[in-house]
Amino acid sequence: VPLMMDMTFSELIRAYRQREGLTLAEMGRRCGTTAQYLHSVESGVDTSVSRADAILSRIGLSLTLGKGPSIETRRKKRESA
Repeated sequence: VPLMMDMTFSELIRAYRQREGLTLAEMGRRCGTTAQYLHSVESGVDTSVSRADAILSRIGLSLTLGKGPSIETRRKKRESA
């Protein structure tokens, strides 16, 4: 499942988890949260920006706010610095 920049946060998290072949429980451990919480994120119930940024940072992505939200890989940002 390719990660697309026009995905919602919920869609991005689900696509990443599926691409990596992770269950909700495995992804939760990787992100330092629970399967139940990730389910609420993937369902669009929890859309907190601060929580979104915390989850993304655990999987190597970052949230950039500007004219519109953007998601970049931390590796890409480090390579360009």
